[in-house]
Amino acid sequence: MTMPNGRTLASFAELARPTGAEGVGTKRGSLAAVVEGLPLDARAHGVTGDGRTDDTAAAQAFLDHCAAHGGRIAWFGSLCVRITGPLTSRGVGIVFDPASYGAADAPGFVAAGSGYTALTVIGSVADFCVTVTGEGHADITEDGKLERDRRPRINGIAFGTDRDTMGMSTVRMARVNNLAGFGVRHAQCWDSTFLSISVERCGVDGTHAFIVAGDAERTCNETSWLRVQVEQPIGGAIWIDPGVLSCSFVKIHSERALARKGVPTWMMGGSCTYDSVRLTAHNPAEATALIVSNQADFRNLRAEGVPVSVNAGGGVVNLQNPGATLQPAAGQNGTVNVIGGTISVMGMGGGWNLFGCRVSRMEIGFMPNEVRATATGCTIAELVAQPGAIQGELILSASRVEAAAITGNDGRLRALHLHQASQLVPRDGTLTCTDQMVTVDATSQIIGNVVLERAGFRLAGTVTGDLTVRGAVHDARADDGGRVGGRISGWGAPTVGGTTGAWSVNLQPEAGRIGQRPVIGWRHAAGDWRPVRMDIER
Repeated sequence: MTMPNGRTLASFAELARPTGAEGVGTKRGSLAAVVEGLPLDARAHGVTGDGRTDDTAAAQAFLDHCAAHGGRIAWFGSLCVRITGPLTSRGVGIVFDPASYGAADAPGFVAAGSGYTALTVIGSVADFCVTVTGEGHADITEDGKLERDRRPRINGIAFGTDRDTMGMSTVRMARVNNLAGFGVRHAQCWDSTFLSISVERCGVDGTHAFIVAGDAERTCNETSWLRVQVEQPIGGAIWIDPGVLSCSFVKIHSERALARKGVPTWMMGGSCTYDSVRLTAHNPAEATALIVSNQADFRNLRAEGVPVSVNAGGGVVNLQNPGATLQPAAGQNGTVNVIGGTISVMGMGGGWNLFGCRVSRMEIGFMPNEVRATATGCTIAELVAQPGAIQGELILSASRVEAAAITGNDGRLRALHLHQASQLVPRDGTLTCTDQMVTVDATSQIIGNVVLERAGFRLAGTVTGDLTVRGAVHDARADDGGRVGGRISGWGAPTVGGTTGAWSVNLQPEAGRIGQRPVIGWRHAAGDWRPVRMDIER
């Protein structure tokens, strides 16, 4: 069998020539468009990439060449490109292959010198996979002490600037490490997707390692981050500005921060969604985590040993299944909903609502008179008033408090309400109520003794122990179903005004004896409190 005459397949460049009967760039075919979309090779455009040669000028010329030819992707392959000054990508995707972790001679940019931003990316990029490593490193001990800091005073990668936008882009990976400046900063990033951001040993006092800017001039919006990893940041870890709009963070993992007093370690703000956030610090006593947003959803927030201050800014912040110590920020307003999780709440503020949480300790903090906090379906190991004169009001529904102390020299609750089969066990066996209002509905109970002093009290349910009134009866009333398992003492006519039909009955005063007609309660009629007596047979 004989084969037909054949010819050698030409190169892409030859096939792409727009002339000739065989040219695929003619009307008969079009591989020219395919070739024009292929990446350009940095080595073919003067970039040495040996990790020692200063490639700053060559790399910038290569990026400019790619931009001038329609935004071709700049392919650096496995080169290790040393730079000593800033690079700018204008609508050019940059790809190193493979992605690296910044080891010696690994693919990526090695930044030396000081006082500049290694790489600024603006416009729209179709692909991006870059590592930037500082020429120098910080020595951090196992217990979190910074012994020597030889990192260059350089910023890492800026996606967008205060003047120029980045939009409609896809970033596969950006990794920055060992820089005494920001690792990655986003400003005016619109409609983009960042698949993986990794920042390690970056940041310095006053400059966070990972930044998403969001004020009126630099707002980032409609952008998603699928993975953000910020390891061993120095000074500040993450700053996501409260002005960020409609963005999402699928996973944030920030470990072993070296916190500094006066610098928020983590700021998570904006009208955003956050899923799976984990925060730890070498020195948690000095670390701070802030949530500032008027419309945010957090799922699976874990802050280990670091309290998280929340300010809903007049809107709504939802935290689902957190594992953290939560507290209202100064000036907190709005609504904070906490759904599930194991938490501690230090200074629970007005407008806070807990649903199905396990709470190790709850402190009731400041809240305006017209605002309350609620706990529904919760188990609270310890309930106390926040120290000082500030007060709060708490509604418990279908919840159990295992140890409560709500008054005393260390602060007090303004009001406490037990609803829907709630149970409260006083710490040390006796719940002392001073200058407060306490209500117990027909399905709820206080398991222990109650002492009232200048207190308002509404009992429709049960007090299992003794009920004692000290001094004048301020405003203590019970309905027909109210029950006291122990003795009642000091219960007389209320000293406050009432309305017709108000009552205080079914309570057996200690003074009542068989054969007499003891006062079993008080009803308000004809403008005054009048005793209710009952004959008791021998």
